[in-house]
Parts: sequence; C-alpha cells; structure tokens
Amino acid sequence: MNYYDNITNYDFVDSDVFTGTYYYRLKQIDFDGDFSYSNVATLELFEETPRIDIYPNPAISNAEIKIKDISGKKVKVEVFNHLGVSVWESKLIQDASEWEKRILFKKQGVFFVLIQVGAEVTSHKLVVLNGN
Repeated sequence: MNYYDNITNYDFVDSDVFTGTYYYRLKQIDFDGDFSYSNVATLELFEETPRIDIYPNPAISNAEIKIKDISGKKVKVEVFNHLGVSVWESKLIQDASEWEKRILFKKQGVFFVLIQVGAEVTSHKLVVLNGN
C-alpha cells in the first residue's frame, strides 16, 4: 500500500464570477482510485451599489443628478422626454468615484433619466415644472 505523507497546497483563481453565492469543494483521488470530497467552502460576493440622487423632484426648471460609489465603473447618463426623444446625454464617465451635474430644462414635462453604471441600467422618472 502506497502512502504519500507530504502536504501539498493548491490554489485556484475563479476569474469568471459575478455577484452571488459560489460553492467550492475539492475531490481527492488516491493512488488506488478511491476518492473523497472536501468540505464545501462558500463564497458570497456583494457588489457595492451606486447611490443615485435626482433632486428636487418635481423640479422647477433644473435638477441635480448625483451618482456616488461608482469607482472602477463606466457610467453613462441620458435624459429622455415623454416621447422617448433624448434631450441630454453625458459623455462617458470613467475613473471617478462620484459624478454630479445640474441640468437646465427648457420645457416642463415628464422626463426619464437612464443611468448606466457598469452593466446595470436604471430608469428614474423626473417631473419638471415651469421649464425655461
């Protein structure tokens, strides 16, 4: 019967992971073909959620958009009117931890602010009164 007495350390990098829960275990195969499994190791990954503030809402002529906690992510902001026509668009925002912009609206109405942070897109309703 063969017996291997050396301790061997292993490492593995799982580079294709996203937010969620992952379960890992090892399968050890002996020289004689017998095998056993290690205990399950659980890894839970949380993504820091960006903080988005659009105020005042309803707004009078202009509104402030602030996005915080965006480090390391590409951000794009676009404002649409009630007909789906783009009325304002930011340049690509990157290499920033936060971003803010005051937007002046020429007309009153209901607008939708689409904010893309990384792969996630959110939509926010904004009511503007007394546009200039």
